Amino acid sequence: MSKDQVVSILGKDYLIASSSKNDYGKPVEILAYKSDSNEEYKLKFVNDQLMEWNREFINKYIIKDSSP
Repeated sequence: MSKDQVVSILGKDYLIASSSKNDYGKPVEILAYKSDSNEEYKLKFVNDQLMEWNREFINKYIIKDSSP
């Protein structure tokens, strides 16, 4: 899928998590979508084509170390 196709399906409410060029000079961009259930989906595009995606759990609870 192209980046435009993915954005038309998932919407424009995303963050650009990373943007660079690969060893061949092609643009690499990672878009991050957050869901309502403490998950984040990251989609990797190379030359505006979806190459891979993954889902990560977002821990909304932060435990602080109380040791001195």
